[in-house]
Amino acid sequence: MRRRSRLLGLSLAALLLPACPDEVSQLEPTGSESSTSVASTGLATATSQGSTSSGVVDDTGTSSSSSAGDTAGSQDCCAPHDAVGCEDPDLTTCVCNEIAFCCAFEWDETCVEQALACGGCGAQTTTDTTGAPEPVCCSASDQPGCAEDPALEGCVCGLDAFCCDQQWDDQCVQTAIRQCAAECGGGADACCVPSGSPGCPEDPMLEGCVCAIDPFCCDEQWDGQCVEIANDDCNAECTPVGGGDCCMANGSPGCDDMMVQDCVCAIDGYCCDTDWDGICVNEAQYECMIDCGLPPANEGDCCVETPGPGCDDPVVTDCTCMLDDGCCLFPWDAGCVQLAVTTCGITCPGVDPLPPCCLPQMAPGCIDMPVQDCVCAFDPFCCDTQWDDICVDEAQMDCMLDCGGGGGGGGTGGSTT
Repeated sequence: MRRRSRLLGLSLAALLLPACPDEVSQLEPTGSESSTSVASTGLATATSQGSTSSGVVDDTGTSSSSSAGDTAGSQDCCAPHDAVGCEDPDLTTCVCNEIAFCCAFEWDETCVEQALACGGCGAQTTTDTTGAPEPVCCSASDQPGCAEDPALEGCVCGLDAFCCDQQWDDQCVQTAIRQCAAECGGGADACCVPSGSPGCPEDPMLEGCVCAIDPFCCDEQWDGQCVEIANDDCNAECTPVGGGDCCMANGSPGCDDMMVQDCVCAIDGYCCDTDWDGICVNEAQYECMIDCGLPPANEGDCCVETPGPGCDDPVVTDCTCMLDDGCCLFPWDAGCVQLAVTTCGITCPGVDPLPPCCLPQMAPGCIDMPVQDCVCAFDPFCCDTQWDDICVDEAQMDCMLDCGGGGGGGGTGGSTT
């Protein structure tokens, strides 16, 4: 799966996301930008540039100043030093636009990290169509996190822990752009793609035009209709509809039926931000009620595996899917049967309830306190956010929980990345 657990509750996931840290620069719906930069050393930030002396706020709250013995702008951009700025004027401008401290007090390790994010100091960069370097945090990676910009990394991973735990993928880049004010370029072309997030900060003027016509686009979601408005009424030269057939994984964001596309992307923004994959197809049929030729849902005995999601008892189906949404998107497999028996009060021949903590759930923690404490000691996600299938695996492998050779819940058939 592309996320730590299957979909983290589909539309419920949005309710679980924490706000971006206050110290991270945020782009407001109007396109104006407000920022507060805090150096990792705990030094107070500056509001003006050009000072050649450093002012440090100590733990008592008093300030002291020391003269920087080096000449401003004469030092290596890639090494911390007492002087303000560095020897590369363009790189200095880029860094200080993000962290004013670097041009007001001293060029510390945080400034060097920002220099990396600005494409200097040997940073690996990609190049857009204009030939300008693009910060590495704007490119998907098979590695977790984006250490080149700690503030941006903190904002993104606060919204989506997967980006620091597993992989900085395309969706992490989209989160950086749309919710953490990362300047990754793209301009109006980026606004031609529907998104699960509100607004289109890549082009504030276009965003303002569209949202004046339809406030939903900035208040709730930049969906296919917002793209259509951008194209028809705000002079954006783009095709309003996404990729290919909504009933097939098409390798591009969105699909060719606007109503289906908007329905699916309201549930799972990945389908419009990054890729219309197999999960999006299942959501199209089972959540948005189009016929993609997949097996029918909610048919068959709840104690028996079936090729479609759900079973013939709506109460059991709802109970099971509240704990594992995959049971309502993918085949009703043995894991769904086990989940129904263990937590939803049904009896199935030959299926015994599992001990506590052996099944994933949307809530954090589990009721077997020794197991919970053991797992959360090295994986706080399991107690802070959700007791997911990874937590179950850790409980069995590292905390001696006996789940009878089984593991996490069901509904995993058909999952894609």
